[in-house]
Amino acid sequence: MEKKKYPWNNKGTQKTKVKKTDVIDEDYLKWLSTQSCVITGKRAERGTGANNIHIHHIYSRNKGRNDYKAVPLMGYVHSWGDLCYHSNTKEDFIKKHKLMIDDIIEFFEDCAENFIKEYKNINKSKKTLD
Repeated sequence: MEKKKYPWNNKGTQKTKVKKTDVIDEDYLKWLSTQSCVITGKRAERGTGANNIHIHHIYSRNKGRNDYKAVPLMGYVHSWGDLCYHSNTKEDFIKKHKLMIDDIIEFFEDCAENFIKEYKNINKSKKTLD
C-alpha cells in the first residue's frame, strides 16, 4: 500500500510567498547567527536543534517578514521544551528565565536595534578597508 501524501508532511514543498513589504537580508541573518543568544549569552552554530542558535523574528510572519526585527536565541530558549518562548506566555517566559525586564517584546526590539547598529558599523569599517 502506497503512503498517502499530505500537505503537512511534504518536506520542503510548501514555501512562504515573499510579499512586497518583506525585508529579507540573508547576509544579515548569517551574521546575526554568529552572535550570542540574547537570553543566555551562549553562542552556537545556527541550526534547528535545541543546542543551536535560532533566529527569532519578533513579529509573526503573518504581518510580513522583517529580518531586521530578529534576535538570536538558543533552540531551547526559542522553540524546544517548557522554557521556550513559543511554549509560554510572554509573562511566564520572563518569570521562568528570571529576566529583570517588564516587556519581552521591547527587550527584543532594543536588542534587534543594537544588532543592526553593530552590523552597520562593521560593514562601514570593512568598506573603508577595501
